[in-house]
Amino acid sequence: MAAAALVRAADLLEQLAAVARTHNRHLGLQARAIWECWVVGHYLLWRGDDAMEHLYGAHARDSRVLAEVWPKDGAQIANLVPAVEERRINWEALSRQVGEWLQNQGDMSLMASTHAVQYRSLSGIDVHAGYSSLMRYVVLKCDRYELAEPAPFVPPHVAVGLSALYAAHLARPVFATFSIEAPLRWCDEFMAGFGVLD
Repeated sequence: MAAAALVRAADLLEQLAAVARTHNRHLGLQARAIWECWVVGHYLLWRGDDAMEHLYGAHARDSRVLAEVWPKDGAQIANLVPAVEERRINWEALSRQVGEWLQNQGDMSLMASTHAVQYRSLSGIDVHAGYSSLMRYVVLKCDRYELAEPAPFVPPHVAVGLSALYAAHLARPVFATFSIEAPLRWCDEFMAGFGVLD
């Protein structure tokens, strides 16, 4: 399943790079999804079956809630999910745990403490309708406020580059797990170029 997280991250990264060429104001939406693949992929590598149970429990909960609020079609999904203990994913707590695990494994890169980078900045501005994201649309004039389209919060090449680092960082242990040598060397070279590896 960690390999599936990597493939999803690569697919999203390809779409992010394409979108960044033409529409660059809300790249945090896809960057956040890539970051979640990074967190979940490492979680699966670290905790194995326990992580799968957690993810499946969150899926079961989501399916039940869908069935309750959308009974016409939701029940079909809920009926496909066996009865398991329902769980939730707390992204802040999970990313902190994964970061601590990575640091305990000797990974002292900034990748191990990414919640503040991805969630609090790029994705927090683009994903959530909070103060920061709404204020990007407000322009203060001398005596009034006006609404306007915002400039990108992060330059497109930074959003794509940072997301590529997450994908490459996840690729290293996935490729090592399956003894895939050539891409492993490429990941090392790619991350060294960004100063992620010592």
